[in-house]
Amino acid sequence: MLANIDYWRNIYSDSKVPTFPSQFSVFVQSWLGTNDARIIEFGCGNGRDSRFFHQMGHSITVSDQVICDELQKFAMARHNFAAVETSIVDAVESLRYVVDFSEPVVLYSRFFQHAITEADQLIMLSSLAKVLHKDSTLFFEFRLDGDEDGVKEFGTSHFRRFQSADEFKATLAKAGFECTYSCEGTGYARYKSEDPHVGRFVASPSSSAHLRLVDSTTTEPAVAPVATLRVDDKKWLHGVCSKPTEGLAEIRVNDTHLTYVPLMPTADGQGSKFIFRPAHCLITAMPEDYTVNVILPCKTQIDVEQPSAFGSGNSSLVSQLEQGYRVSAKAGYLFKPPADDANWRKQIIQSYELARQAIAGIDDVSDLFVAYGALLGQVRTGDFIAHDDDFDAGILVDADSPAEAAEHYYRIVGELRDRGYTIATSDSHLGNFHLYLPDMPSVDIFLFFYRESTSELCSYNLAHVCDKDLILPLQSALLSGETVLVPNQSAELLAATYGDNWRTPDPYFQWNMTPRHDLLKHTYQAASRAVENGEAAPTFNDPWLPQIPEELIDDSAESLSAMDVDTTAMDANTTAIDAAENVGLNSHESNGDLTADVLPRVSVAKEPEPSADVHG
Repeated sequence: MLANIDYWRNIYSDSKVPTFPSQFSVFVQSWLGTNDARIIEFGCGNGRDSRFFHQMGHSITVSDQVICDELQKFAMARHNFAAVETSIVDAVESLRYVVDFSEPVVLYSRFFQHAITEADQLIMLSSLAKVLHKDSTLFFEFRLDGDEDGVKEFGTSHFRRFQSADEFKATLAKAGFECTYSCEGTGYARYKSEDPHVGRFVASPSSSAHLRLVDSTTTEPAVAPVATLRVDDKKWLHGVCSKPTEGLAEIRVNDTHLTYVPLMPTADGQGSKFIFRPAHCLITAMPEDYTVNVILPCKTQIDVEQPSAFGSGNSSLVSQLEQGYRVSAKAGYLFKPPADDANWRKQIIQSYELARQAIAGIDDVSDLFVAYGALLGQVRTGDFIAHDDDFDAGILVDADSPAEAAEHYYRIVGELRDRGYTIATSDSHLGNFHLYLPDMPSVDIFLFFYRESTSELCSYNLAHVCDKDLILPLQSALLSGETVLVPNQSAELLAATYGDNWRTPDPYFQWNMTPRHDLLKHTYQAASRAVENGEAAPTFNDPWLPQIPEELIDDSAESLSAMDVDTTAMDANTTAIDAAENVGLNSHESNGDLTADVLPRVSVAKEPEPSADVHG
């Protein structure tokens, strides 16, 4: 299905394709027993069933890799009907911008599960399990293995995957859903001479899939956690829960949804923590007076007791959200999802080419290649991921230690600045820098180096044992229809960077650094500062050597904690980045003053001692 867009566009516009509602849609309508559900259809085809549901009074959002022109016009002309054209692997990310997943929805999918690969099916279901409300219901109908040799009214020219009912139930369970009803046989989907053998399935999120609070010694839901919140002097909101809690914490302002942030285990494993980092442009858009609300996965709401916790702004937040702006979970700034903007995609590829030209004039540096989020999109779908907001790229230098890498870093940044380029660096990410181009999106460039002595590819947050040919020679590939350079073995690099589940979209992904990687980061930062100041690089226990004792890693990381972030430099860099990105992405358009008050600790009514350092 993914390989031939034009084929499916022709199929959906064919006058022979039925336009009357299917038997299954009537079955689902009878099951619902209401006319005001919020229905999402995956694989909507020509919209025959979604139109029926809309006629019955439901709010409809349809999604497919190809949405025919007629259905697009139908959606634009009607209230409570939205159409999202996106690939299956990015569908949930794309739908997040038009669907409120904090409320129950009905997911409807007919004759779609047999038209996608096993891997894409698991990606789709796993992605849904992360965001669906626990009271949501899923309806599926599709061809089963008993139909493999049956008559096909529309021929056998397109892909069909025949699975058994038990196999699909197992996939549902693996993704985190519980099958509550199923049946199979013929007579359910007759059309002309065809009477296919199909299965019908009704499912709901299982308790584990919904990421509810679970005590470490039992699978039964535990009591609601006690959580402590505080805002530090950088306006970062820190939260720590006294019990292990998995999933996403929702951040709201005066009950207006901002974003979700992932909960991570505390260092001792006895609790959970999160950090929300509002950027300057978000803070300046805040209301004059407001309350910050945090909703935990178990639906416990905690309000930050300090009103206007991030500082007062110009009250443009709600209007900007209504105009299509979103809040980045990763960096806390307001932006319009640019991956949906064809003009942005064209501009960002041009930015990459101009950045390549800039890097090409520097000695002892590889060509610029696609990395991180941009590489995820290129390998998954050949396009940008839905929540991407800049272009991630990498360069490879010849270094065998953080000190040598730091020397390359400042040499490269210095040469670019000397040649008139605008470069933004950050004390918290000394392994990368932003290259800004006039009236163009920025390019985020990460420095990689391969350590011959331990056969590891390294960056500020990566130490991966591999062969030297993981990056080089670079390969040509298509990204959004344009030729770019990618690592020699992209899949292995992505697995090393994001984990084995890297193919499953996760718009709320955050790094969970191990003590070993944390030491690597601090070592690199210390070496970088020494090189910048013309001093000898400090000596630490080598963070890459396999035989280094774990206690030395912990002790070294703890002793280096004071070097984590220079807040003065951070504020200056943040201001520079906000100003530069105002030129590039136009995503920081709000005005206002950033208050400099140091806010007191804020917490819920009961204020227990946190079970772990929320900075960890």
